[in-house]
Amino acid sequence: QSQIQLLEMRRGIELRLILRAAERASPQQRTAMQALVPGMQDAAERGDLQGYVALDAKFDAIVEAACANRFLTDAMRPVHALIRRYWQTQDGTQGMKDALLMHFEIVKAAAEGDGNRVRDAMTTLCDATEKYIVSQLS
Repeated sequence: QSQIQLLEMRRGIELRLILRAAERASPQQRTAMQALVPGMQDAAERGDLQGYVALDAKFDAIVEAACANRFLTDAMRPVHALIRRYWQTQDGTQGMKDALLMHFEIVKAAAEGDGNRVRDAMTTLCDATEKYIVSQLS
């Protein structure tokens, strides 16, 4: 149930955070995001949660700096920690691998500064994650 509540927050606050970062990122920040893409894709395709999380932490740091809104970043920090903790319990599952691949689409869109794709990819990830979690509650 907590993860469902966190998803509600992600749909609003995290989406706003990543959209602002995609809009405001400097050329250097975009380059830094794009540099993470090959490693994140490889980790997602292999289902390497630990490798992905390490790269995702770097992505989050870039997003936080690019967003330039400490209220958004402060609100998301504990949420990210709780989301990562949940996915640790799902390590090795197809659901986890699917989530990494969907999250990777958000990273690519943000690196390219494409807000519409960020919005679509975030919606896809949150919808699929909600279905996955609800299926576990049954």
